[in-house]
Amino acid sequence: MKLGYILIILAAVAVILKFIDKIVKKDELNWTNYLLLFIAIIVCVVSVKKLKNEIKSKKYNSETGKIEGKANSQSEKVRQISIGGSTLVTDPGKGPFSFFDMYGDKLDAWTIDGKLYMNAIVRNTDGKVVAKIIANEWKINPNSTFDKNHDKWAIEVINDRDEVILQLDYKNGKAQFAAKFYFEDGEGVFMGPNAEGGGLILKRKAHPESFKNLKINPIFKYPSNSNKGQRIKSK
Repeated sequence: MKLGYILIILAAVAVILKFIDKIVKKDELNWTNYLLLFIAIIVCVVSVKKLKNEIKSKKYNSETGKIEGKANSQSEKVRQISIGGSTLVTDPGKGPFSFFDMYGDKLDAWTIDGKLYMNAIVRNTDGKVVAKIIANEWKINPNSTFDKNHDKWAIEVINDRDEVILQLDYKNGKAQFAAKFYFEDGEGVFMGPNAEGGGLILKRKAHPESFKNLKINPIFKYPSNSNKGQRIKSK
């Protein structure tokens, strides 16, 4: 379809150039020439707009992307990782450190030139990988039935029960992180806000009912195909 739009645009441009050539050569112009010029301009504008939308849609619906995590003027602030109301601070220049490690799935963070980077792997209840974040570049399993929404500052994944299982949002110089991790042996770990607004890390097997009821409030609207990059307005 992209090639079709390009061919239409080229044809319209050819008509416009032919009209200009007639003016330069001072050829006689009639109403048909002006009508063709008008149609060519309309077709060109509409086709360019549709082509841009198609390119943008393809990029948005891609299974890969990157979070900017733009550096703040005060690099100390960018070192902070917020989990609920709790804050962790990275040590700049010393490479990745793991503040979570289960069965080889690590949650890493590090700072380079005042910019915070993170690694994370998220699995479904069967232990299959749903999403990965490697140095702020995210990749979603295309075979997953889960939905995702994002903008240049954040990525969020929800499961088939509309529960947020991964959320990373660079906001106010912090990386706000929350997730529900699952593993092949049935274990799970919740990392996110508690009812009092603080931070909580809770294991599934030790507290099965509490784990089941813990929710992460979404920051994006769903379904994503009709709400691309649209955030839920804060109350």
